[in-house]
Amino acid sequence: MKQSPIALGSALVLPLVCAELAPAQTYEGYLDVLTCKVKPEKGGAFDAVAKKMADANRRYNGDMFLVSQVEYGEQNTVIFSIGRENYAAIDKGSAAFESAMKEAYGLAAA
Repeated sequence: MKQSPIALGSALVLPLVCAELAPAQTYEGYLDVLTCKVKPEKGGAFDAVAKKMADANRRYNGDMFLVSQVEYGEQNTVIFSIGRENYAAIDKGSAAFESAMKEAYGLAAA
């Protein structure tokens, strides 16, 4: 069975191109992750509090993070995550979030 030179050339070049692009996809920092498991009967209360906290965090320039929820697999799990450059950035982000909560809700939030 004879293969065309184009098919053979693309079979050799494609892995090289993918190998060249792979390092561009790596993240050189740390991933700060908080996983919360919420009881099914407390889901509504958790969502209400989380929305209030997210609103206060945005309004008072707190830390920016990504929130995701498990759709398949173990249910009632909420994951908060953000990429950080170093350990000092984790402390800085936590301080910004705490500052926003204190500004929005006073010392009771602390």
